[in-house]
Amino acid sequence: MIKNKIFYTCFVVILLLGFTFRFYNLNFDNLWFDEIISFNVADPKLTFIETLKKNLELDASTPFYNLTLKYFYKLFGYKTFVGRYLSAILGFLSIIIIFLIISEVSKENNSKLLAIYLSSFNIFLITYSQELRVYSTFFFFFSLSIFFFLRYIKKYNNKNFFIFLTFQLITILYHPFGLIIFFSALTYLIFSKNLLTFYLPKINFFYFLTFFLIFFFIFLYLYFYFELVPKDLFPNFLGDFKFKFITNPFFSNFFGSRILGLIYLLILIFLLIKFKKLFFSKKKFYLFFFLILIFGYSLGLIFNFFFYKILVPRYFIFLILPIILIISDLTYKLKNIFFKNTIILIIILSTLINMITERSFNQFFFKINTYKPDFFSAFDKVNKSETNLLSVALKNPNDKKQQISQIYILNYSKKLSIENGFRIDTFFFNDKRFITQLENFWVMCVYEINLNCEIDQSILNTFLIKDIFEFNRLQLIYLNKKKL
Repeated sequence: MIKNKIFYTCFVVILLLGFTFRFYNLNFDNLWFDEIISFNVADPKLTFIETLKKNLELDASTPFYNLTLKYFYKLFGYKTFVGRYLSAILGFLSIIIIFLIISEVSKENNSKLLAIYLSSFNIFLITYSQELRVYSTFFFFFSLSIFFFLRYIKKYNNKNFFIFLTFQLITILYHPFGLIIFFSALTYLIFSKNLLTFYLPKINFFYFLTFFLIFFFIFLYLYFYFELVPKDLFPNFLGDFKFKFITNPFFSNFFGSRILGLIYLLILIFLLIKFKKLFFSKKKFYLFFFLILIFGYSLGLIFNFFFYKILVPRYFIFLILPIILIISDLTYKLKNIFFKNTIILIIILSTLINMITERSFNQFFFKINTYKPDFFSAFDKVNKSETNLLSVALKNPNDKKQQISQIYILNYSKKLSIENGFRIDTFFFNDKRFITQLENFWVMCVYEINLNCEIDQSILNTFLIKDIFEFNRLQLIYLNKKKL
């Protein structure tokens, strides 16, 4: 009875901390450019077809997340601060799903507590639970797919098969890497030698045929979608392979620092070697988790060398799940008590110490700075000046991609300024006829889309740069007409 009270107390405390880290100061930072894209594409005033078309303008990801966000805005209001709540809610629920997964694998309560502790305090999961992008949502449905696959393996029936494949399809629609679960599950079933003799005979043929056809059309959907996406939306410099990847396969990003990443990596490798026999046991799920790691890294490298440079940590956020599950469960299977307790202590303390250094923790005690474009400070500067006319600096006003970026940023700026009481009048930087009538105006540059913050030379022939201000990844430039 006492042990149960301690377990449930720890469980609730860890969950509350995980909830707090994800929701506290959720909208402290303004949106960065990728989030601004999602904000514009998910405008609930757009029709379904218009949303799909906008998704192809600047967003390289599949449209399913932006469509989800669109209806989230319809339900809760199209406000600049609302969208991140979807990521935060699903980010928090992912902790509960991880608890359910580890409960399917282990009866050890300490393993369950360690799993939710590592996921609640994981700075990478916290960060993307506070972003208006697909990654937190994808991680949630990826986790759900794994949970229902384990349920299906434990109890083979049409209901569990139907639920698993439903969430598997949804996961793939959110991100193509959802297919990694499908490949891992199929390989796991084949390896167990029960795919043809045990699993398939228990599946209703109608269900099997239906989902086979759905998978086929999803493959076609993904193929044709990525054929339509402009190739310049996949920048080759973003995630190119570097040799340090061999010794640091995203672990420093996943867990907060190079040292902590190395600790997790060494513990994971040790456990994989120590319990290698368990990974080939038909009654265990460790092989399935290991296959997710193998397919995840393998497909990433294949895509990097033959298609697009996609070795970017956020695309592989799902790898955190099997890492946490393997470490949380296998650590408690070590027979040497001293060695086991030492590893557990290292994991818990190093994770906690790293968390103390992060701003997610420091924000409760100290004033923190923004690390995304600071639109509020820029708007405040504009409001205190002679003019409140504001546009977005374009290096090449005739470039279609820059024009669309300008529209997205100005739409967000207008919405943000109205919601927060700023007096901002926006205009298009490529409207030269309008600009020639002005005496002075402001332009801003968001570094993500215009690294050099260069202004079209034809504008500089008429206007002088009077002042330049930096507001954390956002540059504000004051232009004054030249005197004749």
